[in-house]
Amino acid sequence: MNALFYGLEAKWFASDRAYRIYEGNGNIVGIRVGGQFYNKTSVRTQLAGLYLTLIGIPVVEVFAAWADRRRIKAEEVADDNFGLAQDRKDSRVLALSEVGSVGLSTRRTWWTIAKNSGKVTIRYRNGSDWKLILTGKQDMEKIAMAFEKLGIAIDNRHYRES
Repeated sequence: MNALFYGLEAKWFASDRAYRIYEGNGNIVGIRVGGQFYNKTSVRTQLAGLYLTLIGIPVVEVFAAWADRRRIKAEEVADDNFGLAQDRKDSRVLALSEVGSVGLSTRRTWWTIAKNSGKVTIRYRNGSDWKLILTGKQDMEKIAMAFEKLGIAIDNRHYRES
């Protein structure tokens, strides 16, 4: 099991889903580590109106700490018992043979409000896509190299090399 990156699956009419993407046992596995609020930064930015009030600061900080603890616990479960974590109903498991290619882009999105590093689109052989926003600062070149090591074609490279 090898952690590749963090990705946020944006949803229009439901809560967003935050995943930590792993590679292991011939699969790409997305372990859900959060929802709409997936870390302290996401809580603070999405609840900025409340956070900027004197009464709101302690309330938002408690909620932010809870979101961070939930994410860390989900990651620890995945690190300690990967088989159990990938069997959860909210995990996504893709066999490498199901993946046709991966698209990478450093174009940022306004969806997350906070900074993000771009997008990863995992394209299935059946024509459907799994689009993930890279939350926080992540190294696109490292992600590209990880997919190439797995034998997955990178079909576009819309990112800046450092």
